[in-house]
Amino acid sequence: MGNSFNKASEIWASEFGMLSPLWRLFRYALFLLPTGAFMRTRALLCKLVGMRLGRSVLLAGLPQFSGDPRRSVTIGDSCYFNTDVYFDTNASVTLGNRVSIGQRVVFITSDHRINGQIRRCGSFDPQSIVVEDGVWIGARSTILPGVRIGQGAVVAAGALVSKDVPANTLVGGVPARIIRYLDTNDESQES
Repeated sequence: MGNSFNKASEIWASEFGMLSPLWRLFRYALFLLPTGAFMRTRALLCKLVGMRLGRSVLLAGLPQFSGDPRRSVTIGDSCYFNTDVYFDTNASVTLGNRVSIGQRVVFITSDHRINGQIRRCGSFDPQSIVVEDGVWIGARSTILPGVRIGQGAVVAAGALVSKDVPANTLVGGVPARIIRYLDTNDESQES
């Protein structure tokens, strides 16, 4: 009986957690904030409802989530998010420190195995995404399940990232491929 109750509670929390009064109030409060303004306030409100955000995170707009980001999204220190960013939260998405995300970037963690000809969409197979420190992801890029983007990499606008991205590279295209290797000299870095 106890095991069934625990399983039912877990399902209830995953299915209806986003409908909690606190979460709904949070979404309403953020809806009232104008896009591009109150970036620190938006991040503070996210922390107050239990999202895992580091210090000095700036949110130009509230990202959209397919589920409850409090369990699956971790954001490091000094990250910047432009508007209309989307997270599929069926597996974890971990962003390191000093990550910059452009407009309408999409993180997809859901995947399915390929099945037989009667129904090609097979069993559900969500896979985590990891974005390491110092990464810049350009506008309208899509990051697919299981991808790791290495430290200091740049993803060009509109790229479809389906494979791991090595550190300190510029990738772009559909599918994304290495365009060039980036300088690792830190002398030109801003503070």
